Amino acid sequence: MRQLISIFNDVKRWFISLNTKRVLIILIIAALAIAPTLFAFGYVIQTEYLRQDSAFSVALYTDKNELIVYEDGNTDTQTKASVSDIFIGLTENPKPTDKIPSSDEKYIKAVITVNGASTELNCYFSTEGTKGYYTDSKGQTFIIPEELNRRFLATEHSELFYDSAVCYSLLTIDGDTILPNSTEWYYKNTSDSFSRATRNKLADGQKIYEITGALDILFPIAPDSCIVQVYQGDKRIYIGNEKDLSSLTVDSKEELRVIADAKWICSSDSESYGRITYDFFVHIKNSSSFYINAEEIRSGGFILLDCTNITDISKIKFESNKSEITPVFRRYNGAVRALIAFPESDKAEIFEFSVSYGASSRDFTVSILPSATSGEFSYGKEIFSSEATPKKLNESIKEILFSTPLPQNDVIYFRGNFIDPSKNGFSPAYTHNSTVLWGEELEYSYTAMGNKYTVSSEAVGGVSVTAIQNGAVAFVGNSKELGNYVVIDHGCGLRTWYAGLGNADVKVGDIVLAGQHIGKTGEGSIEGKEGFRLFCTVYDTMIDPNTLW
Repeated sequence: MRQLISIFNDVKRWFISLNTKRVLIILIIAALAIAPTLFAFGYVIQTEYLRQDSAFSVALYTDKNELIVYEDGNTDTQTKASVSDIFIGLTENPKPTDKIPSSDEKYIKAVITVNGASTELNCYFSTEGTKGYYTDSKGQTFIIPEELNRRFLATEHSELFYDSAVCYSLLTIDGDTILPNSTEWYYKNTSDSFSRATRNKLADGQKIYEITGALDILFPIAPDSCIVQVYQGDKRIYIGNEKDLSSLTVDSKEELRVIADAKWICSSDSESYGRITYDFFVHIKNSSSFYINAEEIRSGGFILLDCTNITDISKIKFESNKSEITPVFRRYNGAVRALIAFPESDKAEIFEFSVSYGASSRDFTVSILPSATSGEFSYGKEIFSSEATPKKLNESIKEILFSTPLPQNDVIYFRGNFIDPSKNGFSPAYTHNSTVLWGEELEYSYTAMGNKYTVSSEAVGGVSVTAIQNGAVAFVGNSKELGNYVVIDHGCGLRTWYAGLGNADVKVGDIVLAGQHIGKTGEGSIEGKEGFRLFCTVYDTMIDPNTLW
């Protein structure tokens, strides 16, 4: 006890001995010692406690002014992804840039409010690994630090900046967009993890879509699996994948309900994946129609098949009792046309076929009569070196007709009637499939191929040969069998060959009209008269030229 009293007395005497100067020095030393601690403590209060106060808030909006997220001083930033620190940090030590936003760049609008004072920024974050930037209300542009750019893109609020966050919409063959009714969609962010998309636009109920011709739907990216169900009233009339949907034939004009459940799986190179359900109604408008120009034809001829309201030619379905016949469809005057050729035959046949497109279908029956005979033509002299020569000549000509390289032409040129040379100043020396007798005793004969036309014996120096129909010059050439010859493509595979010309006056690629000059007649081998030969083909089938008129 005595010791404590002694210590107390010593301290008392020390304080009494202090003067004002000594007290001031001691206070200064103490202040310097605790200043860093006080500064740090004040910073914590400013950056943490102030942000919890209701006088502080951050609101983010899309470029269409839709609210994305709002955080104020009451937000519990410890339990959810906070944007407060990111956007408060944007304006600290701003670094100007000369970057100028383009009209198609995506941005979010950030409204930052501190103690009633608001700052509005348009923020352009970058997913390409480069620095983002923002503009303020004065139009000045500043860099978004890479760390803040990265931190924001890792939050759930950055969905706007990822194209892969937008799930797929369906498209009809008319180009209409069908929005999903429900979606579970995930996209890869810049930290190589997947975030769930929450802002995809969904359909507002079950809408009705008008679809032309065929019930067909298209995905921008094909799903890994898709089940489509189609209902007509309460009856399900189809279940299968989206690829076969266009083959569905519907007789009724009722509205159809379509439910599609599509899935995209997650793989090592996926940028997005998920499951989307579409539920909508369809009305098939302007159903496709199909027509032919004849129900009876001779072999060696052809029919025309026309189809209306066709959007996708590749989805026309053609079936027949002759598997070797595969028509090629081409666009023609807003419709679609195919030319179906029948090889020459001496037997009568029945050709049955059906053509369908989407919801429309029609069956056809065509009677094919035997090839036409064209009578007899006779020449009382030796016109070939031997009896076997005509047959060999025909075989050589056929080889040329079906081996000459010709361009594929998608344009259909022919319009109206074909011009018959026999009514245009020429006489037939013989016609296709006619019997030609020759020799002094007419002891030899052969079947003619193509038509041979001659002019009067008085003609000198060649007579003009004209195109029998509109077309494009596909080939100009010369051979031992055909002499100088010109090939004109009229479309749908129909081609006419003008052989034995004295000279050709057109070149490949020229567009010619019916009756337009293409060359001059050459010296004929029959009775020395000038003329030319005319052949007709449809792709790999020989056609009787006389069927054209």
